[in-house]
Amino acid sequence: MLRQDPDVVLVGEIRDGETATIATEAALTGHLVLSSLHTNDSIQAITRLLELGVAAHMVAPTVVGILSQRLVRRLCSACKETYTPSRAELEPFFNDPDPSDVLLYRGKGCPRCFGTGYSGRAGVHEYLEISEEMRDLIITRASPAKLVEEAQRSGYRPMRYDGLKKALMGWTTLEEIEKSTLPEMAYRK
Repeated sequence: MLRQDPDVVLVGEIRDGETATIATEAALTGHLVLSSLHTNDSIQAITRLLELGVAAHMVAPTVVGILSQRLVRRLCSACKETYTPSRAELEPFFNDPDPSDVLLYRGKGCPRCFGTGYSGRAGVHEYLEISEEMRDLIITRASPAKLVEEAQRSGYRPMRYDGLKKALMGWTTLEEIEKSTLPEMAYRK
């Protein structure tokens, strides 16, 4: 395929070291390589490539950005209602929450959603742009905690952040976000 000299190469999924190495080598030669990789979040995609056997000095210059997503159940628009959450409900997500300042949404259940309160799915996303400082950390095989620290300096927001915004907008619930995203504390060690 690379002998045809495409500008863009789409690799359906990177699951093994051979595929990861070929994709990385194609990226090193100037091709834009797009692929999927199963990880819990964007930071772990870097770790996964290294675990698959791709050398750190090849991962650092070839990865430009990583987009992660999860699908959460979307609240039914026909039976969605607002409510004021309790402090206990908000504490795992917010520092010193004041429930009187927050309105959340829940589905009552109706014939349209078959009594579930949900209808369809919504995407929860995070995007990690690889900075020059992050490339240096990848080459030295820095810990995921160090990568997160550097990413946050350049504006990275975790998937849970996007999920909480969507819960506040009435797209989904805190329970869905809790089930589908990692807490920030997952990297602190």
